[in-house]
This record gives sequence, C-alpha cells and structure tokens, in this order.
Amino acid sequence: MILQKIIEEIYSKIEEFEDKDDNQEFTFCFRGEAEDYKATKLTPTLFREKKIEGSIPDKELINLITDYKIVDDKNLNPLSKAIEGQHFLALSRLLDITFSILPSIFFASSSSKYKDGYIYIFRFPKAYSPSSNYINKYYEKLINGEIEPYYQNFKVLSHIQSNSRIKSQSGGFILFPGQKIKKIPTIYYKRYRIEAKDKAEILKELDIFFNINESTIYPEKDKKRDLIKKRLYSISKDDIFLENSNFYIQEIDTALERISFEIHSKLEVDRKNILRLLRKERRNLEEYVKNLTIDADVKKEILKKIQNEFNKLKISLKD
Repeated sequence: MILQKIIEEIYSKIEEFEDKDDNQEFTFCFRGEAEDYKATKLTPTLFREKKIEGSIPDKELINLITDYKIVDDKNLNPLSKAIEGQHFLALSRLLDITFSILPSIFFASSSSKYKDGYIYIFRFPKAYSPSSNYINKYYEKLINGEIEPYYQNFKVLSHIQSNSRIKSQSGGFILFPGQKIKKIPTIYYKRYRIEAKDKAEILKELDIFFNINESTIYPEKDKKRDLIKKRLYSISKDDIFLENSNFYIQEIDTALERISFEIHSKLEVDRKNILRLLRKERRNLEEYVKNLTIDADVKKEILKKIQNEFNKLKISLKD
C-alpha cells in the first residue's frame, strides 16, 4: 500500500526535526501543493494574485464577503469572515495548513496529475501561535488600519474551529500580516515529494481507507469569487495607521524572538554568513521602526532596544 509508505517516510522527516537539541515546544503542521509552484509556493492568494494599487484592502474584502452573502452571520468577527472567505473563495492573506498528514497528502495528489506534488512539513515554535483572543483583536486592528505589523512576523493559527469543514480537515492557517510577503524560511519546514505516477493510486487509497475525497474535502466553489475579485482589484486606499505604541513594542519583541530562533538554527549549516544575515535583519527592523507614525520618544526607545538586543545576539553567537 503506497499510502503507508508515504506516511512512514513523512514521519521520518518529522524525526529529523526532533533530532535537534531544542529546549522549547513546537507545533507541527502540514500543507500539500499539487506541484512545485516555485516563486509562489507557500503563498496566500491575496499575494499571489495581487493586482491592487497601494495596500491590500482587507476591510473591503471582509465587506464584500458580507455583501455577497458568502457568510450569513453578520455577527461573526472579521477573522472568522476572512476564514470563510478563504474556504469558499480561496481569497485571503491566510495560507491553509492542516494538523493531520492525510489532507495534505490529498491536496498534493488531487490535481496537476502529470507533475510531482509536494507536502510541506512545518515545525514552528509554539510562541508563534498566539491565543485566539489575541489573534482576533490583532486581525481586527489590522484590517481597520490601527496597526502596521512588521511584515516578517507571520502567525500560526492553530485554534480555528469556525466551521465543520475546518474541523474535519484538522485545519489551521498561517497569517501573513504585512503589505508585502516574507517567504517562510526553509529552517521551518522540510519537503516531501509525491511522484506524479503515484497520484491516482494515492487518491484511490485515501478514498477507500479514510473516506477522503473531493466531496468530503472541498466546499462547493462559489461563482461569486470572480465578482468579488473584480471589485477588490478596483479598490485603492492610502496607508493610514493609527498610533499604538504598545502594539509596536510587542511586534518588535516578536521579531527579535523570531530572529534569534532563525539565526541560531542556521548556525549549524551557514555559520560564515550569520553576521551578514544579522546585519540585514537589523537594517530591515530599524527601517520598519523609522517609518512608523508613532511618538518620536517611543521610536527612539524602540531603536535603542533593537540595538541592545542585536548586540546581545551577536555576543551569544561567539559562545
């Protein structure tokens, strides 16, 4: 049975992660893609299909989802509406993931039958997955233009249970909050190849043994998607962000934690380029802070914090 072999080999990939001596807890998740999408792999649809002048009009997308009755419950919070939009329209800044191996195998095998598919096996520090209360407030502030997140601080949404289809797929999302996308660094995932010649047999076994097939996985595709896309791409808005100093301090802390994790993870394989990477990360972070519309004293305090933390990180690399 080919499915058993694939699951065993994916499990071996997971064990490769666990061989590393890390002193923190991790979340494992998966994503299947039917072929190697190269520059657009692991990229949410709003960034893949972006034809919008200026910033991404999240609020307008949420309003269109409501106006076109993609969701019937007007009392849903904005994040829940965005999730419904992703599942029924495949249009959002969310990247679908699953916490079960089987759906990812299905997605890697279900189309592009003459091309090899790929399963991405992710390992993220649990700190990358905020509480549901935090992420709901975060997303609401994001679409209302009250905050300007650091674009490299992606979030893992592991607690989503908004509809039965997400539950049945053990689904979650990776949220990319910025106006441009930061590709997920390869230290966070391993890739497993599904050969094109095996796809038909894989789909057959998934159906027979696990009742995983097109009718149980996919929601009905809504014809309103093209209408909403057309309306959305005609929207242009200015980048206006309100002052929120506490958020930015927390955003910097998140970025520093991520940078520290990524830099130390790369020590084993790319030590000679670490200092160059560190300088680049520092420049990016300082540029982000300098462009914020916040109080000058707060900005100065944050820049000083960045300087101190990067100096500490540089010293730790010598140990």
